[in-house]
Amino acid sequence: MFHAGHLMCAEAGAEGGDACSTQVRSVRTGAKCPVCRQALPRDPIRGLTAEQTIAALPATCRHCDAGTTRGEVLGHETQCPRAPARCAAGADGCGWEGAAGEREAHEATCMRGRAATQHHRPEQGSNQCTLESIKRCTPEYADLANPPSY
Repeated sequence: MFHAGHLMCAEAGAEGGDACSTQVRSVRTGAKCPVCRQALPRDPIRGLTAEQTIAALPATCRHCDAGTTRGEVLGHETQCPRAPARCAAGADGCGWEGAAGEREAHEATCMRGRAATQHHRPEQGSNQCTLESIKRCTPEYADLANPPSY
């Protein structure tokens, strides 16, 4: 909000771009209100009524299409069970990607993550799991011809 009462969005733009106010203030020739061309104050004046009104507008989660408000959508999206997620063992070579709500179930059986460290410990003196140890702990992998290397 400016002295004349004009409003400018301070939220990030589409695709994570800069907010309108950030773009206007970055102009080297002196930041001016895009409506009346008056110089902008150094520190923006918050329009709390406008902020609260905008926060109450309807919004939709990008992951599950749940209806919420603009003020709550970011919090919902960070906890959304359908948000994209990757396995915690990604650095160890697991390429699993799926919904956040499915990640725990995947990681419980991931051959490169927790399941591997909890159940498939290499035989003493070896750095590889044996096919027998994998079959013993994870029946769904009983038909593996070669055990994975860790």
